Amino acid sequence: DYWTLLELYLDACFYPLLRRESFESEAVRIENGNYQGVVYNEMCGAMAQSARVMRDLVGRALFPGSSYAFNSGGDPAALVQLRLEDLQKYHTSHYTPQNACFYSSGDLEIGLLLERLDAVLKEVSAENTSQAGVPRVTTLLAPLPRLEQAHPGDPQVLLAWATSPGADSLEHFALTALAFALLGHPGAPLHQALSELGPSLADYSGFHSETAEGVFAVGVRGNTDFEGLEATVREVLEAGIDDSLIEATLTRFELEDRDLSHGAAPYGVKRMFSALSAYHHGADPCALARLE
Repeated sequence: DYWTLLELYLDACFYPLLRRESFESEAVRIENGNYQGVVYNEMCGAMAQSARVMRDLVGRALFPGSSYAFNSGGDPAALVQLRLEDLQKYHTSHYTPQNACFYSSGDLEIGLLLERLDAVLKEVSAENTSQAGVPRVTTLLAPLPRLEQAHPGDPQVLLAWATSPGADSLEHFALTALAFALLGHPGAPLHQALSELGPSLADYSGFHSETAEGVFAVGVRGNTDFEGLEATVREVLEAGIDDSLIEATLTRFELEDRDLSHGAAPYGVKRMFSALSAYHHGADPCALARLE
């Protein structure tokens, strides 16, 4: 089954037919005067979720001019302008070995896997000899001081900071642990302080490492005074954190890392996301496996 799926995925990735009927079914089309299509309908649903909207707003505010300022799944208003020719051109430019990272998890003969990948990539390389890898994402403009926009659900106020470069895997792990110690449970100091300002934390609160620079975000739901929120956050951060909270957080992370059978995703998939996040930002994908 593994080798059959590998053949299927390699073919789908590097040799898709991209036929018009598939595009109209999977992407977008007009049917009975209305827009339809799998991706179009999925993104309409996604943009009705406040958490997804907040994530996109943070990208627009902190990284204007970069790809993070755009909706990675496709803004429904922009999807209706997409043409099949645009998609075909994009695939030719971006789906090349120079932009690929291969990850596999499990008990298998790695030599057989590499031989199969090499055979396919040689053929792709021959067809795309003029294509270079897509440049790494960089922030082109200064972050916006403030961004307000209509947003599904209750009002929310969120503060967000760009932190360390993604290539620093150890610092990113430290910031992940710090954010959990501050916000990760109702007894955490920042979580407790913010509970006096609003009924719950705002969407996207926490530390996020999927961008070129990690993002620390914190906020509350409700019409909270912006200056009061910032003052509360700074007061808690300046007060410091008890060592026992740090120790408890690190113990929790260690136990989660050793647990192979539980969690929201299979262990190998969880590892994959960590490796890809590091790879995308020029870090060593294996570094996150050696953080002891």
